[in-house]
Amino acid sequence: MANVGDTLPHCTGTGTQADPYIFSDAQGFVEAIAVNNSYIEAGTDSIEMDADDGIITEPLIFNGNKINGKGTTIYNLTLSSAAGELIRFLRTCKIENMNFYNMALLPSGNDVKILKTETAADTGYTVSEQLINCNFAGIIEGNSAGLGLIETRRNNSTWKSSYAFASCTFNFNFRLTATATVDFFKTNSYDGIALTDCTLSLTGNVNVGNGNSFRCGTSYVKFNKCTFLSNENKLTVAQTFSMTPTNDGYNYFFMPVEADTVTITDAKTLVNRSYITATTKNLSGSISMQQDDSAADDYIFDESNLQAKGFVIGRVIR
Repeated sequence: MANVGDTLPHCTGTGTQADPYIFSDAQGFVEAIAVNNSYIEAGTDSIEMDADDGIITEPLIFNGNKINGKGTTIYNLTLSSAAGELIRFLRTCKIENMNFYNMALLPSGNDVKILKTETAADTGYTVSEQLINCNFAGIIEGNSAGLGLIETRRNNSTWKSSYAFASCTFNFNFRLTATATVDFFKTNSYDGIALTDCTLSLTGNVNVGNGNSFRCGTSYVKFNKCTFLSNENKLTVAQTFSMTPTNDGYNYFFMPVEADTVTITDAKTLVNRSYITATTKNLSGSISMQQDDSAADDYIFDESNLQAKGFVIGRVIR
């Protein structure tokens, strides 16, 4: 395996902070991210992963120190498998200004993921990935048991791992049948997932089977200044849709959801109830769109910012 300071066949640079690897094609991209503690930059606007490059049999493992995508887009990453993930982050890899579009997750088992973080089993080692201004979009289609689509994982109980997503978007369409609960974000008491100023648009159909749920967030997922919405269609869930995160700040829920039961128990999430169709509703958020002057961290709803990302508030197709 190459080390920082080595040259790579399909990149320029040597991977140092002063002389980062610069990739301009799929081969260079895969080479660069495999080098431990490397610094990487994009030298192209986009990379089209073809049938040879894009169909993942092993995850793309990000070992680098920092990757500046400079707005580049990676297209057509595809995983058709009973187990595995499209992208895995190791150590403290930082990624900014990068897009992953036309992703396709086609699960046939219960251990398939979009993203996963893990480390070597270093005692007390803490992973704190930071993904800044990164955008993910694609389809999730297939038949499986329960899934954890964006997951933190611990190798032992002495260390923690967490994502720190800032100014990221997630835009996924589901055509999924599962026989157990599906978590869009999956974590546990040793791990955590934090999202700040992110936008989530989840559409399509999820059938999780009798007594199960599609969970957008659980008590170890923290949302702050996040917006949930859809421009194109609603998310239909056979059984229960739930979002019960630990809230770090105010969030906005405009995502049209149709389910047997909808549970949103984040008291700081401002919920537009007219977007919710359910036999049973448990909504603890407010429909108010006004700034709460009593909040320690006031947040004014910024529609112009969402419009700049291509979203239009109020456009809902039932």
